[in-house]
Order: sequence, then C-alpha cells, then structure tokens
Amino acid sequence: MKKIMVIFGGTAPERDVSVITGVFAANALDKTRYEAVPVFIRSEREWFAGGALFDLSFYKNFDEKKAEHVCLLPGDHTLYRVKKGKLKPLCAVAAAINCTHGAGGEDGTLSGLLSLSGIPVVGGDTLSSSVAMDKVTTKLFLKGLKLPALPAFLWRGDYEEAEAFGYPVIVKPARLGSSIGISRAENREALFRAVSLAEKYDDKILIERALDGFHEVNCACYRAGETTVVSECEMPVTPHALLTFADKYTDGAERLFPAPIDPALAEKIREMTKTLYESLEFTGIVRVDYLVKGKRVWVNEINAIPGSLAYYLFTDTVSGFTKILTALVEEAREAYNRRANLLKKFPSKILELNGAKGGKRLK
Repeated sequence: MKKIMVIFGGTAPERDVSVITGVFAANALDKTRYEAVPVFIRSEREWFAGGALFDLSFYKNFDEKKAEHVCLLPGDHTLYRVKKGKLKPLCAVAAAINCTHGAGGEDGTLSGLLSLSGIPVVGGDTLSSSVAMDKVTTKLFLKGLKLPALPAFLWRGDYEEAEAFGYPVIVKPARLGSSIGISRAENREALFRAVSLAEKYDDKILIERALDGFHEVNCACYRAGETTVVSECEMPVTPHALLTFADKYTDGAERLFPAPIDPALAEKIREMTKTLYESLEFTGIVRVDYLVKGKRVWVNEINAIPGSLAYYLFTDTVSGFTKILTALVEEAREAYNRRANLLKKFPSKILELNGAKGGKRLK
C-alpha cells in the first residue's frame, strides 16, 4: 500500500492552524488505497512521526517520547528514523501532502526539499508557492496577468512616501497569512503602530490602499486529471474592519455560501481563480481571496495551502474530501512521472576540455 506523507506544523505563527489541517487530511485519506504517514514539524524544526499524531488532542501537550524523530535526505524518497544519531529507514514515500501554513512550508521551501528527495507533492511547487506567499511578488504577477489588485508599495521606512500615497492604508507582513500582523492606518501615528506590529512578524512590509464598504469573497480551485475544478464563491462576514484571525479560526465568523453577489460577478471571480491557478501551474487546492465593492473586484491574496485545504468549498462530507484527496495524490504522482521522463542528460565535452570555450584557463 502506498505510503502518503502528510506534513504539517512548522515554524510560522500559523502552525496551530496547520496542525488542524494536517490531522484532518491524514485521517481523511482513503485507507483502502493509502497508508497515511503524519509528519509534524515542531517550531524547533524537528520532524516527528508516529501513530499518536493522528489524534488532535495529542498536540495540547506534545510528548516527543511518544513519537519518532524522522528526516528526509536529498535524492532519497525514504523517510528515516533518527535515533541516537543514526538513521534507520522507516518507509518509502509515494507522495506527500503539504499542509503547512506560512514561511518554511507554504512558501515553497518544503516543496523544494520534497523535490530534491524525489517525492511527488500535493501543493504548489517552489515557484508558485513563493509567488503566492510573498504579497509584494503577488502584486507583480497580477500586473503581468492584467488582473485587478489594489495599489500598494513596498515599505522602505519612508513616511513621506506613505503620506504621498495617501491614507487610509492597510499594513501587512508580506509573507504571512491568517490575518496575523495586519492592521489599518488612518494617519502617520497609526501607521507607525501598524508598521511596528508588522515588523514583529516579517522584515518585508506591504502598504496597500484601504477600502471602505467592501466584502471579502473567496473561491478555491484544484486540478483532477485534465479538469480544473473551481468552487462556488463564499463570503465570510465580520463585524470588524478587517477579517481577523479570531473570525477565521476561533469565533467562527458566519460564512455565506454561495456568496450573495451578482451571478455575473461570481462567474468573473471563478474565471479569475482558474486563470491564476493554471498560470502558476499549481497542484493541490488553492484558495484565492478577493475584495468586492459594488460591481468591482480586486484580487487580495492567493493561499497556496489554505486552512483545512478549503475542502468545505467543494463538499460538506468527509467522504467527499476523501475523494478529492485521492484525485490530488494521483494528479501529483502523474505530474511527477511526466517530469521524470524528461531528458536529464545532454552530450557535452566541456569537462574533457578543462573549461568552456572562451573561458580563461587556470594554470
């Protein structure tokens, strides 16, 4: 039976949300086709595996004595136990589902490691993940696709630049999600406080035009075989000026599904989501968050690894999520095999010539 590694946790402030996502995915995998191997990354960057990791309550008081310290090696799709400084094979990994949120996982670094180890991954590759994670880079990508985004600039510590840009603004850590470290500023004093908060989480800050009287609308997408599956739109409702971390994960903000917006606007958002997904060549489920005011819409963020993998936008049952995970795993494996068959060698005599033509030879 194929061993599917489900990776979650990590070093980012969003790791608790990631644990919920990963444990849910590990338990939802089709047990007739796969054996889930949950792998938890602690904030200290240590990796752990073991049967106890299937139980969400285990993480309330994590006991590493009840788990196994594990690791991967470049060029080897084996997951290894680490014991007393020695490595012992635990299992061969057929594919991995990336359920990490934030830096060190969602930003493409984990995808790069899995690629070096020869493991197909459900989740964006290094390029798509890094573009989605960095809000400044996302803006550049959206501009290239001629998709609407609010005006913004990279914070360089220049308050005069901010005042020339104009208030109010939204201040965001460029490489963080889950509404952490985000705040609104109406004047210079508020901007100082907002930047001070954001800088606690990231050294790259985005300053963005603030909207009033808008709604957030979310739409998700995944690929199954030759089909790009796009969800209906949803609208989270919050009493706050911005959708907060508590709204998303603890207070349970109301979510209107499908979103009560004009059908033509909803279809436009779905088409934009599909365009973003296919242009960045994502795998796995991606959720795109939009800002809507009247009949206008702007792309807000691209979530390469959304909370709970945004399964709820496609199905309201665990069995439905299980079928989606199966499609994602098989799509990742097929994509990996297609790339594996590409030529990796090219006839060359450069090394025989002790250097390329035109290069200066060392003596």
